[in-house]
Amino acid sequence: MEKLSFNLDEKRWVLNTDLSRANLLDIQKVEAFLEIFKSTDYFFFMLNSEGENRTKCSGNVQGVLGYQSEEVTLEFLLDKIHPNENDIVLDFRKSMDEFYSSSTNEEKWDYKANFTCRIQSAFGRYKQMMFQFIPAPVGNDGELLFMLVCNDISEVKTDHQQFLSFIHLHGGRS
Repeated sequence: MEKLSFNLDEKRWVLNTDLSRANLLDIQKVEAFLEIFKSTDYFFFMLNSEGENRTKCSGNVQGVLGYQSEEVTLEFLLDKIHPNENDIVLDFRKSMDEFYSSSTNEEKWDYKANFTCRIQSAFGRYKQMMFQFIPAPVGNDGELLFMLVCNDISEVKTDHQQFLSFIHLHGGRS
């Protein structure tokens, strides 16, 4: 059960939930948890630091892009990027690798990375998607895993300017 409370010492809202680290690999539990924060249509899956899937893609991908969840991987999505944005996204991925590999073990968990790009749907139409790579310390061996949350922001972002952002998850310097 989730409970939202305000932490006076930290001056921030805190969501207390039974979503443990082990449960992050359970697609249905994570999907139910993310529904609390839903602002746009989205789908997600867990990746290791090399970009390999650790879970199958959530079923929401069919409603967002029209693909079956079993066929969607990070590489599959990268193949669907608009041709004009391939080089930019490749540069973003290199920058993310550099950022996380140069960060201390503690800092790695404190930052999420996000960028936008156009992805081709199963119906041939390009949708503006926001990719959010959120670090999730769930690997048994301390492996850095990422929850990749992909939001359809086509209705709110109409330009094609691309930015990579690293956002501190606890209010620190971004």
